[in-house]
Amino acid sequence: MIKWGVVYPQAENSWDTAAITDFVRGVESLGYDYLHAYEHILGAEKKSYPDQTFLYTHEHAFREPFVMYA
Repeated sequence: MIKWGVVYPQAENSWDTAAITDFVRGVESLGYDYLHAYEHILGAEKKSYPDQTFLYTHEHAFREPFVMYA
């Protein structure tokens, strides 16, 4: 059985609990099976890796997934 999920846009979305709840309820109402949250507790500093392209750096804030899921 195939299951479909959604990645929570942690760096792009609000940290407001109500906004997270609305997002999750919207995903659930669309029929998705699960929600994935990244665990980037630490990020990379761009100047330390000049040849890499990073989507997220040490300046992006990520919620700790277990706390967010709670």
